Amino acid sequence: MKQIWIVLKQEYLNRIRKRSFVVLTLLGPVLSLCMLFIPVYLSLNTNERIHVWLQTANIRGGNFTDETFVFHHIEKIDVKEIEQEFLQEKSEADVLATYSIDQKQIVLWDKKGLSAAEQWKLKNKIQDIYVKDLVATYLPERAVAPQIQYIPLAEEIPHTDILQVAGLFCAIIIYFFIFYYGVQVMKGIVDEKVNRVVEVILCSVKPFHWMMGKILGIAAVCLTQFGFWTMIYVWIGSKFNNRYGEALTQFNDKNIQDTLHVTTDAWQALEWNVYAQGFESLPLLTIGISFFAYFILGYLLYASLFAAVGAMTDNETDTQQFTFPITAPLFITFLFAGLIISAPDSQMSMILSYFPLTSPVAMMLRIPFGVSVWEIVASVAILLTTFIFVAYQASQVFKRGVLQYGKAMSWKDVFSFGKK
Repeated sequence: MKQIWIVLKQEYLNRIRKRSFVVLTLLGPVLSLCMLFIPVYLSLNTNERIHVWLQTANIRGGNFTDETFVFHHIEKIDVKEIEQEFLQEKSEADVLATYSIDQKQIVLWDKKGLSAAEQWKLKNKIQDIYVKDLVATYLPERAVAPQIQYIPLAEEIPHTDILQVAGLFCAIIIYFFIFYYGVQVMKGIVDEKVNRVVEVILCSVKPFHWMMGKILGIAAVCLTQFGFWTMIYVWIGSKFNNRYGEALTQFNDKNIQDTLHVTTDAWQALEWNVYAQGFESLPLLTIGISFFAYFILGYLLYASLFAAVGAMTDNETDTQQFTFPITAPLFITFLFAGLIISAPDSQMSMILSYFPLTSPVAMMLRIPFGVSVWEIVASVAILLTTFIFVAYQASQVFKRGVLQYGKAMSWKDVFSFGKK
């Protein structure tokens, strides 16, 4: 342990004094906050409009389309026939609005899965259209706002946008730290091999102790950097809460009705209500604990693999043939991120959540949507067990390859470490 501590301390002090560490530490919070808020901003300012089929057999001609809704006028009278065509249509058919004069009722069929704010705006728009253009024209005595029956056809997870942003943010941060600092472990070992420093080091330090000291030293650098980022986030959060916290409570479920009576922009108020509900629904404690566990264990697992690769080669060109198979699982997980988010309980999502090379990213994509504690514990246990096994195997490869020069080890050499 003393040898590991000496290597750890030296590695840590050397790296935190580098200019690159200071620059990344200072710019990291800005870049990560941009990465978090840009998707939210884009989702709030999306140009995608909602296509509404509007039964207008008795309505005067008019264009009701606005920046949010595109209305398609349906002249047919038979409601059953309209409903059947609407359900069969695959594009430009998000919502169907039909009206019964006898029952004084509007029926909205929703295939898209509208947010609470979108539902509110559409209901007011539809009522305005039917009252002004139908009832007020042909039946003035019935010029009252009709009742609206809302029928959702899409099974949407509440606050999907916020859950997606939270999952992607955590997954991207873990991926960045694992890949960036894992490569640092590999490059550090390769550089010391090229400079022949390793020969001096191994005169007084065992190969396994040197490898673990380097891995843990860079892990300490990683935690220092992330700890600084966390303090910045907490500081920004406290400042934001002190300035806007009381104002934002006006948009929660408890106060939203009173806010709508006095606000000049009810549509924007309801949008804030949707996002306020989304943040309140996040399992923050579960996300925080899980993030730390997958952050540490994911790094240790991949750093062990990168350390073995560094010992197997003596130049960065030769590392490419070994690096790609190691990093491919994380990259492939991001390719399936959309499928994981859309179906967090699917068989593919479950497999990626338990496979140790993909679980740090896959699990963080799923956890905001709600994952049972036993699944997280099982996944972490598999990841921990895999790290112990990989660290032992990497140490064997490390001992054989760290003093090898001029020729990179082959895959056959790697898997025959137990043979004499």
